[in-house]
Amino acid sequence: MSHISVRCKAGKFTGIQKNNINLFYGIPYAKSLTKETQWLPPERINSEISVQAVKRGFSAPQTIYKESFLTDPLMPVESIDCLSLNIASKDISSNMPVMIWIHGGAYITGSSNSVVYDLDYLPLHEIVLVTINYRLGPFGFLKLNDATNGQIKSTGNEGLMDQKLAIEWVKENISEFGGNPENITIFGESAGAWSVALQCSINPEG
Repeated sequence: MSHISVRCKAGKFTGIQKNNINLFYGIPYAKSLTKETQWLPPERINSEISVQAVKRGFSAPQTIYKESFLTDPLMPVESIDCLSLNIASKDISSNMPVMIWIHGGAYITGSSNSVVYDLDYLPLHEIVLVTINYRLGPFGFLKLNDATNGQIKSTGNEGLMDQKLAIEWVKENISEFGGNPENITIFGESAGAWSVALQCSINPEG
């Protein structure tokens, strides 16, 4: 297994080559969330960064039903610092269509890092595939602005804002990973499919 590096507008990212696929894991598309910002809209990273994108990022904090099929023993450690994406590309010098996967889970569970969506096992055709993480449960969808008299300016749509910023990151940087920024499709299942519909609405933030 060898390494491969890509430099784009967002910075330098070093991934791995496995089974003739270039894999980049845990790329941050927004500033790290903290206790002070965990309820707020995501913030764009305004400077170049350098990332060893060789391991999966954190999953969003969530409820795991231990006796259900949703339990994933391979799911990474959860952290509020979860705003990252993964990229799989056969040829970084190409100009292939891009597909962005939004995972489901009723907006309370799930992760792009789940073994169900593992880039290592997905058959990759002539596309660049991106999977994203976004905030779930109260961190992503609880409106606190009114309840706290404006002290916490949370709209209840932070999870959708995370998705939107991830899509914008892909649009701005995917060409260096072999993707065509003018040919991007977003898709998902369950809550991910609802998210696709909402992202296609006039005002997904509001």
